[in-house]
Amino acid sequence: MTASCSLHAGVEATGACSRCGRFVCGACSDVVRDGWCVTCASRPAARLETSPHARATLTLSLLGVALPVLSVVAWRRSTRAGPISEADAPLLQGARWLAIATLIGWVIATSAWLLQNPA
Repeated sequence: MTASCSLHAGVEATGACSRCGRFVCGACSDVVRDGWCVTCASRPAARLETSPHARATLTLSLLGVALPVLSVVAWRRSTRAGPISEADAPLLQGARWLAIATLIGWVIATSAWLLQNPA
């Protein structure tokens, strides 16, 4: 059994887009961006690159593993109002969950320490 093109029903796929994974036929593969489907190649480059805001938020979340205050800052940045691009969404969602998990971890670790070392 062979895969068919995601845009042309009944046409056998010659490969898959290296960005989105859709099956493509020879007519759908883009020659300018080798390995991309024409849909991905037609999107503006700005939507394909992550913003400095999203990268900084993820960095703060990673640093929040050591400093809980940074986790709070990262969580607040990840939930700010405003438009989110397709490229930023996974980073901001990852940063948000990492910040929440880090804060929960700090609460559990502090509680366990306080239970073992009563004042």
